[in-house]
Amino acid sequence: MVQHTIAIIGCGVAGQAAALFLHRAGHRVEIFERFETARPIGAGLLLQPTGLAVLERLGLADAALAHGAKVRRLLGHSRRGRVVLDVSYKHYRADSYGLGIQRGALFGLLHAALDADGIAVTTGAEIAEIETAGSTQRPVDRAGRRHGPFDLVLVADGAESALRARHGAVVRAPRYPYGALWTVCDERGDASDRLRQVYDGPQRMAGILPIGRLPAHVPGTRQVAIFWSLRNDSVDAWRAAGLDAWRRELAAYWPDYAEYAAGIPNADAMLRAKYRDVVLKTPIAGRILFIGDAAHGTSPQLGQGANLALVDAVTLADALGEAPDIDGALAFYERRRRQHLRYYQWASRVLTPLFQSERVFLGKLRDAFVGPVGRLPLARAKAAALMAGVSLDPIRRIDLERLRNGVAR
Repeated sequence: MVQHTIAIIGCGVAGQAAALFLHRAGHRVEIFERFETARPIGAGLLLQPTGLAVLERLGLADAALAHGAKVRRLLGHSRRGRVVLDVSYKHYRADSYGLGIQRGALFGLLHAALDADGIAVTTGAEIAEIETAGSTQRPVDRAGRRHGPFDLVLVADGAESALRARHGAVVRAPRYPYGALWTVCDERGDASDRLRQVYDGPQRMAGILPIGRLPAHVPGTRQVAIFWSLRNDSVDAWRAAGLDAWRRELAAYWPDYAEYAAGIPNADAMLRAKYRDVVLKTPIAGRILFIGDAAHGTSPQLGQGANLALVDAVTLADALGEAPDIDGALAFYERRRRQHLRYYQWASRVLTPLFQSERVFLGKLRDAFVGPVGRLPLARAKAAALMAGVSLDPIRRIDLERLRNGVAR
């Protein structure tokens, strides 16, 4: 196999996982991170069977399991108690589950592996453009420093990527009008093995996700991530109103959730998350490849962001190992990822207005029909496979064994 020099822009899930796979395949890898200290952004996430299979291949699955919390079911009710969503992983596979985990825990596991492998991370380098000369690429940071040369550059700097507009064939990247506020709380009582949500039309949604503990915490410590859906243009007003106003609203909305809100010290403890619907004509721009949210950011309705990024990373490493040159590998990569990504982008786009929008009639339709339809055997199996991250379309699925063992298709 030909060894290449590869620059990776961004030290998130996609960038770190890609660096590990590529370094272990014999390539020379350097990560560029705009912050002075690389750090995770966000509170909690849900690793699906796809993402867990990729972590297993990296040798990190057991550590993730030690710090996360197994999630076997998504249960969502309307404010009046009507079951809207009830999706169990067992309807995909009897032994299947998701893993709620703190972003900091996953980041820490990946970053420790980078250190152990001796992978270079250049911090304080915000890449503003990528110069191309023939087959070589030179990232240029905002201070004017030119890095490289590299044979290939991976752009993994997230849904807000500025490089995408400069180098990518962007079809669309609108921001969703709704985002969310997140924080982490100590578990109160039994948070169980489910992601719980309560809806009030499509305008309000609250959730509780078990996420285990950070590596520095004492084993046995259990935490949850709580989130509150909110329009992006309402966040400042929400903060100005103060937590007491929100707590009063929650007391009637969802008492169990209100107990968690009672322990939040101040409004600044609620971290803001915004989302884009990113669609590229192609993730390839010469010898530049966009991966992760920079290439296919979605809303969080299906909990797939980190998982899609992890599958991107392993697929690229496999493609570079099989193709005779970089251009052939990038073409292989695009073909292998196309259907999986398109299906989840489409599904996220369709589902989002049912849960985060001003379209009241959609909330009524959701509450009336999604629950009953979801109890049909075929529908619940399809929903479970969709949640597990394995669907290529309504019929075909990813083979997790192939994903674990080196053929990511």
